[in-house]
Amino acid sequence: MCQINDLSFALRYVKPENITGKSILDVGSYEVNGSLRPAFEVFRPKEYIGVDLQSGPGVDVVCNAETLIEAFGKERFDYVLCASMLEHVKDWKTIISNMKGVLKPGGYIFIVAPSHDFSYHEYPYDFWRYEQEDFEEIFSDFIAVHAETNFLYNMTYLHAQKPETFIENDLSRHALYCIVTDKKHVALDEQIEEALLQKSVEHQEANSPKQLRRRGVLKSAIWFIAPPIIITIHRKLKQHTAPKRKSPQQSPRKAGFRNVLWSIAPPIIIIIYRKLRQRITANPHIA
Repeated sequence: MCQINDLSFALRYVKPENITGKSILDVGSYEVNGSLRPAFEVFRPKEYIGVDLQSGPGVDVVCNAETLIEAFGKERFDYVLCASMLEHVKDWKTIISNMKGVLKPGGYIFIVAPSHDFSYHEYPYDFWRYEQEDFEEIFSDFIAVHAETNFLYNMTYLHAQKPETFIENDLSRHALYCIVTDKKHVALDEQIEEALLQKSVEHQEANSPKQLRRRGVLKSAIWFIAPPIIITIHRKLKQHTAPKRKSPQQSPRKAGFRNVLWSIAPPIIIIIYRKLRQRITANPHIA
């Protein structure tokens, strides 16, 4: 997954000279809602390899992220990317250790992961949340560490460089917040496994076809009702605050027609816009 805020962070710290002619590994590259790949390939890397657990768009090699060193060898890549994947894995410590291991000394790592308030989303699981202080501690064995949490999008970002002399830090006692139990855990345990089953059932019930239809109806009702209400409130406030002056008399018939027009126009415009958007989404070849 890739969002505009991911690219915004990348533009601040990712330099073209560190990509051109370099080897890039994208961990968790299966493209669901966009990818960082096009943004990096613009700068013509020597190779760009995307790995994931299953084949699909954006995936060049099917590989478990826990065995990256075994699959590619140590110090193989100049850049390692990982966008919106680390929340879904069971053993995040082994995966991060492998990402550090396949990175060359002097190479860079770029990670995007959800923070505490990001909503629960199974694919197929959802466990962990990362904050700025987590990344700063996890990558305290790197240099030029830039970590920050975007509280608008509830995402945490990291860009860091592997030092020439690298000694991997010990993460065995580092605890992460788990959205399944609403607590911090050092590793996956029985408590998380039990809570995961309950959370999965609740998530499926909340996203059943019936519930999705209800939410769709409610959203449509809000789209219909909100514009006329906002317009009416705005006009009333304008009438109270504007200086009183004599205006030409208007027939009740014309005034009534204008009020009806103001009430129905916004929903009609919204419906036309949504239909056009659905049509363009369904057929991207429409100009």
